[in-house]
Amino acid sequence: MREDLGDEADSFLGSYLCAPKKALRINTLKIGQDEEDRLTSGMERVPWEAHGYYYADTDEPGKSPLHSAGAYYIQEPSAMAPVNLLDVRPGMCVLDLCAAPGGKSTQIAARLMGQGVLIANEIVPERAKILSQNIERMGIANAVVTNHDPADLKAVFPASFDRILV
Repeated sequence: MREDLGDEADSFLGSYLCAPKKALRINTLKIGQDEEDRLTSGMERVPWEAHGYYYADTDEPGKSPLHSAGAYYIQEPSAMAPVNLLDVRPGMCVLDLCAAPGGKSTQIAARLMGQGVLIANEIVPERAKILSQNIERMGIANAVVTNHDPADLKAVFPASFDRILV
């Protein structure tokens, strides 16, 4: 590993000794910038997600009515990165192939801004139910939750997608 990482090996290994940071992502479909600024005052921003914020270990944002109302989604900071790389824009047709529990799907939907379509697929039925609940809680109207084997999706959706998240 030292051969591959070089000077960064010690820093990388040291990262495993630290407690993981916890984060949430503001749902821009429900919360405007002024409200976001108020809710996140004093919080550190996740560098790769404009609406992602770290919260303290002592905080319990999952117990807040705002969480239940879909104002934000509790999500691992690293899980926020792939959607940024996907470069989703309003009007696109996007497939999230393995979508449950819905963190990246809800992030994609926020990028679509109500324009375009999100197909959020989950092969495991129980996980598809959780995905559906999160899509609904976050107020996403332009998403379809499916429960198909990825191999069967070509027949179900013969049209092409602008973006696919695997």
